[in-house]
Amino acid sequence: MGRIIYKEIQDKKPPIVYFACTLLFLAATLIPLLGLVLETGSMTDHLPIWAIIPISAVIGLGMPALILYSRMVILVDDDGVLIEYRPFIKRRIYASEIESVSMVDDVGLSDGGGWGIRFQLLSLRNRKYSMSGHQGVLLETIYSSRILLGTDSGEELLRALEDVIIPFAADVP
Repeated sequence: MGRIIYKEIQDKKPPIVYFACTLLFLAATLIPLLGLVLETGSMTDHLPIWAIIPISAVIGLGMPALILYSRMVILVDDDGVLIEYRPFIKRRIYASEIESVSMVDDVGLSDGGGWGIRFQLLSLRNRKYSMSGHQGVLLETIYSSRILLGTDSGEELLRALEDVIIPFAADVP
């Protein structure tokens, strides 16, 4: 890993995410408990109590923790770009693999819709990594794949990537 040229950490989440996590937690924990207290029997007819509690704990605590723990890091250094979408993906794209970079506006709604990790089911060549922001930088690689990085500061990321791939392209015969 060479000299760091650009680093962006995206971990802010809109208030609706916190609200949804709270609802998920309450639904996963209170509904099974309410069912046991009222002794309706509908839940315990299908699953024993020892199975309901761990399932509720995983859904009620695990899913919100996973959502709230997630963050995206874009790191541009002399070797290329490192994309980390914690806890799911960590991917390095070397400068020698990048063919071109360009700016894209309104990343949240276009190119796959919404924020998160997006890819085409039939082809893993087109991917999108975005957690916040309405700008993006599109990387086209020598392998004909396209990677769209959502960012809050698109111009800075674009300049950093151009600084990395232009000197490398001059060295290639």
